[in-house]
Amino acid sequence: MAVNLIDVWNVETFDEDLIATLRANSELVRNYIVTDREIFLEREASGLRVPYRTNPHAESYGRFLEDLDPLMKTRTIRACHYTRLTDTEVIPSMSGWPGNSGARSRRATKLAGS
Repeated sequence: MAVNLIDVWNVETFDEDLIATLRANSELVRNYIVTDREIFLEREASGLRVPYRTNPHAESYGRFLEDLDPLMKTRTIRACHYTRLTDTEVIPSMSGWPGNSGARSRRATKLAGS
């Protein structure tokens, strides 16, 4: 049985059901993240002396994550964190991945040429 990998850097690898779910909730996710960032910046600017204000999107966002969990349990997700690798170490790891496209491919090509 073939396994369809979801590559976190390549939306083209996301299946139709996952894309539909994410699109249906994109405004909620965006609102939660933007508000969370605003709350963080307000707290940092305050000298950390005031309590965090409540994110009005937190409850709905939490429900969305809970609803997303069973959907994600049926998928195989590929991701790596390579910010601490040198360019020489990144190139082979990027060029060998199936479905390699987009930003990773351009970065690997650019790095290989430098």
